[in-house]
Order: sequence, then C-alpha cells, then structure tokens
Amino acid sequence: SSGINAEYGGLGQQANYIETLTVSYRNVDKDKDVNSYTFDNLIPNAQVFAIPMDSMWKLVMMVVPGKTLWETLLVLGICCVVCIIIILVLHIKEKKEDEREKVKFNTKFNFDAM
Repeated sequence: SSGINAEYGGLGQQANYIETLTVSYRNVDKDKDVNSYTFDNLIPNAQVFAIPMDSMWKLVMMVVPGKTLWETLLVLGICCVVCIIIILVLHIKEKKEDEREKVKFNTKFNFDAM
C-alpha cells in the first residue's frame, strides 16, 4: 500500500489573513505527476491540515482562541457600554428639555386664556 507522507510546517505568527496558500505533492506512482490545490482565505494563527483525496482536497482548520480574542471582546464590550451611557445621557437630557418646553407652553397658554 502506498501511503502519503506527512509534512509539518508553519507560517509563524501572521497578523493578517492569508489570501491564498498552494499545497502540492509529487505522485511517485504516475511518473512524477504533481498534484496541487490552492486554498483561499485562511485565518491567521490557525492550524491547517490539507488532506489530499483523489481529485479533491479537504481542508481542516483548527482555531484556538487566544489572549487576543479575549482582549478584543473586552474592548468591544467597553465600547458598547460607553455608547449606551452616551445614549442614555442624551435621552435623559432630551426628556428634560421636552418637559421644560411643555411647562413653558402650558404657562404661556394659561396666561393667554385669562
């Protein structure tokens, strides 16, 4: 039985998405025929397993959340809380202004009726 050899390699710490990654191997049974496949849009810091099958390849990505994920979620949460506080302050200010205008209108109306 002819098995496919495995090779382990890495791209290191990548901050950006990888647009394309071409993986290939040489088929020794078919007179040095090269079988290759190009994968698109890979996630940074993910483990990628390319499994060759007859004419198709299977790509398996394993993403392990790291410290950066939790920091990003914390910053996002803080931004949401700040936006909610700003919205509430502006809403309360608008309600107070509407109440003042209502009292002013009612006072003016009562004096005009006399």
